Amino acid sequence: QEGDYVKKGQVIASITNPEYINTQEQYLMVMNQISYAEQEFVRQQELFDNGAGAKKNLQSAGTQLKDLRTQQAALTKRLQLMGINVNTISNSNIRNGMTIVSPISGVVSNITAQIGAYVDVSSHVAEIIDNAAIHLDLQVFEKDIANIMIGQLVNFTLTNNPNKIYNAK
Repeated sequence: QEGDYVKKGQVIASITNPEYINTQEQYLMVMNQISYAEQEFVRQQELFDNGAGAKKNLQSAGTQLKDLRTQQAALTKRLQLMGINVNTISNSNIRNGMTIVSPISGVVSNITAQIGAYVDVSSHVAEIIDNAAIHLDLQVFEKDIANIMIGQLVNFTLTNNPNKIYNAK
């Protein structure tokens, strides 16, 4: 909720999307295909080295293996953007979403995501402000500058809460 205090690393939202499942499925399938393609490449290499295989078959097996490794690299990057560690993916451990944790400790000042809404990788989910180093900007008329001193106490209000008076130095 807006106004709540959150600690660094605390879960502030969770995202579920079928795309997470699809991408992990694609990754696992490509990894299985790479395993087979590596074995096929070794077979074709042995056949070619012994004069029993065609160079075309060896080149085809090599190209297929390179294509699969390119797909693996792209899927790895996509999964990393989703916050999924590829070393933890297995047939029995497919995640359907991710959790978003607070990068800092502070107060939730604005929540931009809505339940059921689409969230893009570049979208903000919430705004968290660390009030430990807050500052106040004031405007003073030129004729009043002589009345201002370092260390002077100042009373102010916030536009979103004009009934409460705050003090600053």
